[in-house]
Amino acid sequence: ADTLAYPVYGTMPADQLLVLENGIYTLATAVAKVGETQYATLADAIAAAAEGDTGKLIASVEVTGAVKLDKSITLDLGAYNITRNGTKDTDAVISVTAGNVVITGTTGTVTAAPYAPAVWAKGGVLTIKGGNFVGGNHAVYALLNGSVIIEGGKFQYTDKACAGLVLNIYDGFRDTAS
Repeated sequence: ADTLAYPVYGTMPADQLLVLENGIYTLATAVAKVGETQYATLADAIAAAAEGDTGKLIASVEVTGAVKLDKSITLDLGAYNITRNGTKDTDAVISVTAGNVVITGTTGTVTAAPYAPAVWAKGGVLTIKGGNFVGGNHAVYALLNGSVIIEGGKFQYTDKACAGLVLNIYDGFRDTAS
């Protein structure tokens, strides 16, 4: 969706945006920003972020699909939350597939549904410097070619019925010879 940062006439609250979708403008609340540009969805903010940029939450969000991070950016949760409801173990909230991704935050929380991890690191390097990560079966799950560096944050899982782990490093597909 195209987003106008400012209306053509009049004034709006600072957290409101006019969003053009299918030829219709609607009013939306900004949930994230990159620099000073605000976005109505976290996915739009991440798509607009260039290598080295910081995407910052400015409101809590519930996402229906994984937040895909595939370039070297910083995601700053601040004090806001990202929640994803789902019913499968593939319903991770955040999926890191490439780049050098940094996640920071103060009290912001990434919360997954039962059977799902809060964060999947499938590729690239994920550095967690802060925030809270609450997974169903795993808080953080590194697999395939993903690497995780933990410098801060709080981690837990909620589904005590499964063999969950706070941090799961799956090495089955890694080249351990080098």
